[in-house]
Amino acid sequence: MRFDQQRTESFTYRRVSWKRKRADGTISSFEELEDYRIFSGGSLEFSSASDLGSSGSLSFSGLALPETHDLLRVYYNFTDIDGSASSYVLGTWFPILSDPVHDMGAVEGSVSLQSVLRVLVRAKTWGWHVAPRFADPLLLATEIVEGFGIPTNRPTSSVRLARSIPFEPGTPWLDVVNGLLAAAGFAKCRPDAMGGVVMAPAADPTERDPVWTFSDGNLSIMDPKVKFDRDSADTPNEVVLRHEFDGKTIWAAAVNDDPSSPSSRVSKGYPDTVSEQWSDVPGESVSEKASNLRLMASERIVAETAGTEYVEWEHPWIPLTVGDAVGINYRKSGILWKGTVDSMRLDISEKLAVTSRAKRAVDNGFKPKVEGGWW
Repeated sequence: MRFDQQRTESFTYRRVSWKRKRADGTISSFEELEDYRIFSGGSLEFSSASDLGSSGSLSFSGLALPETHDLLRVYYNFTDIDGSASSYVLGTWFPILSDPVHDMGAVEGSVSLQSVLRVLVRAKTWGWHVAPRFADPLLLATEIVEGFGIPTNRPTSSVRLARSIPFEPGTPWLDVVNGLLAAAGFAKCRPDAMGGVVMAPAADPTERDPVWTFSDGNLSIMDPKVKFDRDSADTPNEVVLRHEFDGKTIWAAAVNDDPSSPSSRVSKGYPDTVSEQWSDVPGESVSEKASNLRLMASERIVAETAGTEYVEWEHPWIPLTVGDAVGINYRKSGILWKGTVDSMRLDISEKLAVTSRAKRAVDNGFKPKVEGGWW
């Protein structure tokens, strides 16, 4: 497919079953049903900061309301300048009806869209839920998600919980799942385009090659206006890590007090803390684990407090998603940049317009102050 030339675009809005009972008594889930002819456009949003991962809204007008007990899948169809045709799934969501207006047999209105993670947000623990010591956190997370009827990529790891992890009554199941993933060194779970849940290790984006490099020139597909932003307001300046071992609590703290760093305690004038409990720390003795935990805290503060730089730009749709590494080679402005897609907004009308934002950590070169011990 040619993504750098003119294209003909259209959209398909397809109903997808969610735990629907068939005539023979079996349950249909994630089965594609009929296409809707009532939707006229809207917007879709994807963000690494959102608990749901993706959301949106669509307008509709027709003779009947969309079915809100099933899922809605949106396809993007296009034919390139060479005549090659392709269809891509943009996402699968629960449609939430918003104040429809009925008029002489017709109805119009809008639906808000929420990813399948809505199920894990709305459902909460009835009582205390305890992930037991020595358990496989990824297996526990997978069993929870699939227990709600949502398929996963079923990740595996050798990590086992060094201590039990309690979750208090009323905790959303999504928080339980993400807590288990964090214990395994994984990122928050996210929805995929087909309505499943993806669980993947937290990765350093600088170690990956760009999925796409946006360049100026004759074949450029990006809008010439590129917005840069760097803000240290939400950047932490101290990291405190704890680890339970042999009846003792081992701790380590790393602090950024470098006056040349915009996010340091000196520059901000107040501490901004990341505090975490770690279940997996290398070492055979308390002293070895304490030494390694101090090293982990030092590495974490450097990564956290280095500062974040954002780039925002507009472009036609390409197969790009949140978490992908991207490059921007904007030679006319002297910009050579690489980062990770942080959020995307897709505006649907006759065409599909995309606004993407990427981010990267900026190294200030400071040396953190590190201390630690145990009790």
